[in-house]
Amino acid sequence: MRYEVEAASQGLDALGEVTITIGDGTMAMQGRGLATDVIEASARAYLNAINRLYQKKSMTKTVSVKPAPRRKAAKRARAART
Repeated sequence: MRYEVEAASQGLDALGEVTITIGDGTMAMQGRGLATDVIEASARAYLNAINRLYQKKSMTKTVSVKPAPRRKAAKRARAART
């Protein structure tokens, strides 16, 4: 896990930008958060990284699709049914 905090602006109402990298052992994802409160920015960054990781994992799930039957095998299957 990597955690970085930077000032995104200056002044009394300065914004803090947090970048966090998290992983689950198989892949890693980066999240960012921006707020005037560093704790809020950290929470936003962490949620952003978790959501990205979840989204990436759900997109990479393997879907098993049966291949289309070959013509000869399909003909034999139809003949066997009749």
